[in-house]
Amino acid sequence: MNRTLTVAATAVLLALGAAGAQAAPMPAKGKVVKIVDGDTLKVRVAGATRTVELAGIDAPELNRCFGPQARNRLGSTTPVGAAVSFTFVGARPSTGSTRFKALVSFGGASVNRQLVLRGFAKAKGASSLAFGAKIISAQNTARAAANGLWKACEGLTTLRDEFTTLLTGKQLNFETGNSGELVQREIHFCSAGRFGEITNIIFITAGGSTQSTVLGNWSIGTTQVSNGIKFAQVKLDVDNSTSDEEIGVNILTNGNIVLGSGQIPATLRTSTECV
Repeated sequence: MNRTLTVAATAVLLALGAAGAQAAPMPAKGKVVKIVDGDTLKVRVAGATRTVELAGIDAPELNRCFGPQARNRLGSTTPVGAAVSFTFVGARPSTGSTRFKALVSFGGASVNRQLVLRGFAKAKGASSLAFGAKIISAQNTARAAANGLWKACEGLTTLRDEFTTLLTGKQLNFETGNSGELVQREIHFCSAGRFGEITNIIFITAGGSTQSTVLGNWSIGTTQVSNGIKFAQVKLDVDNSTSDEEIGVNILTNGNIVLGSGQIPATLRTSTECV
C-alpha cells in the first residue's frame, strides 16, 4: 500500500476514534485558582481550569453596589488553593465542559448559602433547585437583619432599628388582670433608652385602687419575622431593683399590636410625658 495512503488512513481512524470516545464525567472536587466575582470561581478540575457559577444565587457585579465586597467575601470563604466540592445542577457535566453551575461546599458548609445569609448575594432561581429552600430561608434571615447589601444597597434597617424607632417617644398602653383586679399599664419610652411606667391596680372585688411609678432603662432584645408578623423582646431594666421584665411585642400584618403569647391587645401613641 502506498505510504501516503497508509498515513492518511491512520489519521482518519484516529479522528474517528476520538470523535466516538465519550468524555469522562466531571469530578465532584477541585481546587480554587481564581475568584472572578461574588458568585463565580475558576477551579482546577481534572487537569484543566473550569469556570464554576454558584447556583441559586446572584451577587452584584463588580461595578455595582456591594460588588467588590461580595468578591472579597467569596475570596475569604473559598481562598485560592482551597479544595472544594460540587453538587451539580442538572445532569453531571463531562470533562469536556469548561463551565458549569453547582452548589459549592468548603469545609462541609454550603458556600452559596453562606453568601446569601451574610448579605453578599441574593437568591436567584433557587426555588427550582433541590437545595433551594435553604438558600431562600437564608435570604429571608439576611433581609430581616438587614445584612450586607440589604442595608448598604437596599436601604433596609434591622428589625431592632425599626422597633427602636417605633417605640421612642411613644407610650404603650395595655391591661392585664383577673377576676379580682384589673391592672392598667402605661409605659413611656423616652429617648436615650430611658422609660417610665405608671401602673394602676383596680381592686374589682374589694374596691379601691393603687398607683405606682417606676423608672429605668429599656432596650430591644431578640427580634424576628415569622409569617409576616414582626416580633421584638423589649427589655425593661427598673432602677435600683431586681424586678426587671421582658415584654414580647408583636406587630401583626394588619398593623395591630399584641403582647406576648397571650396576644394581649395594646395601643401605641405619642407619649404625653416621660415620667
